[in-house]
Amino acid sequence: MLTALLLMKYCSNEAVFLKRLPAGIAFSFLFTLLVNSSRILTALWIKKIGFQISLMNADTQHELLGAFIYLAYLTAAYLWGDSYLNKKNHENIS
Repeated sequence: MLTALLLMKYCSNEAVFLKRLPAGIAFSFLFTLLVNSSRILTALWIKKIGFQISLMNADTQHELLGAFIYLAYLTAAYLWGDSYLNKKNHENIS
């Protein structure tokens, strides 16, 4: 969805949008794999070092970690995608 929103923001017409959509879908799939892998590896690392927040049970801590990682990656993806497409858009105009 984030990819589609960025594409709609920077595509001048429907033909350009449809031309770039397959690359956006491929990027989204690869990005999802990266985020999920990061979440799993971080959860395993936290379990290995024995980190535990005393006021939370393991399930709540796991959900909090997942929410934090997803939010951080989505924010980073939006900022990177927006700056990349904005720069590319200015290059096309020049």
